[in-house]
Amino acid sequence: VRASLIPFVPRLPGLAGQVLHAADMAELYRLAVRRDDAHGAYNAATDPPLDADALGHLLNARPVALPPGPTRSLVRATWKARLHPVSPGWLDIARGVPVMATDRARTELGWTPQYPSHAVMRELLDGLQHADGFPTPPLDPHARRADAPARAPHRRRWSRRHKTAARPPDREPAAVVRCATSPTRSERTP
Repeated sequence: VRASLIPFVPRLPGLAGQVLHAADMAELYRLAVRRDDAHGAYNAATDPPLDADALGHLLNARPVALPPGPTRSLVRATWKARLHPVSPGWLDIARGVPVMATDRARTELGWTPQYPSHAVMRELLDGLQHADGFPTPPLDPHARRADAPARAPHRRRWSRRHKTAARPPDREPAAVVRCATSPTRSERTP
């Protein structure tokens, strides 16, 4: 992903995202499992949330306000033409994701993210541009699964054979760290 190839970013109502560096996630997990009084869920994200203005600044691109209806129609048409793999439903989902409040992890555990959101996104984009990864199947950018098609299909139906069953743990953990999920009622920002 070269920033010079992206002249503008869409500014749509409700479209903002949160990111988190793996090192910050690991630190939050470490703090939660080492405390006996840590109970419940802890939301994890770096501040500030990335909106069109922040992403535009990061990519040296101009944020352009777009109306949701025509934007969805354009996404649908380009998806149908197989120009990208993202169905218009993903746009609807992205516009409806709330921004998580991370106050509880900060106050109860003393957690402070070390990587700001723009640095996390810059690292992600640099990794994509340079095909960085690790020599493991999910992270190796040059690996190809033996059962993967030469080109991703236009649409893939979900079936039981694609589901992976997770084995339930022997007991519930004392603390659960939630990342990229909606906040609980008590953690929602007004």
